[in-house]
Amino acid sequence: MKSEFAVFFHEHVFIKDPGTTRGTPWHQDQPYYPVNGRKNCSLWLPVTPVSKDSCLEYVGGSHKWGKWFIPRKFASSKNYNLIDDSNTSCSKQEAFEAIPDIDGEPDKYELFSWDLEPGDCIAFHMLTVHGAKQTIDISGRQVIATRWLGEDATFANRPWETALSFPLGLHETWRCLLHE
Repeated sequence: MKSEFAVFFHEHVFIKDPGTTRGTPWHQDQPYYPVNGRKNCSLWLPVTPVSKDSCLEYVGGSHKWGKWFIPRKFASSKNYNLIDDSNTSCSKQEAFEAIPDIDGEPDKYELFSWDLEPGDCIAFHMLTVHGAKQTIDISGRQVIATRWLGEDATFANRPWETALSFPLGLHETWRCLLHE
């Protein structure tokens, strides 16, 4: 992160039952959340063994593309619907666009995935493009994902409902905590 400090921001658990046929759509983590800033990190921590074939795949260097992609719904793989694009705090560098068709042209990208055991961890920038095919591991896939922010993090409005919503005024408290 190259940050003076890291603040824990968010966590959630992903569970894919054995035989799950639905993949995880290609996406970046940061557009799902109401935060801007380059000093950030997602941690993907399996609590069950994960084979390379069931692991998330990461597009090498995609966090440096200078592009922000519209988040996708995991259940349908469709882009989030815009609800209000008049009140966003996105600069020109954060103009959102549709994610490229990585599955349609996989040879165009440097893709990474690994065999993982409980206790292993994948750390990546929240703008890294990643996704997964269906789960083939007999025990399914159980993962804890956490998000960490550095000192350049700021609250941001998005033109869709984000994964976390802050009641009026709470983002000011959060911003103060980040900068104390």
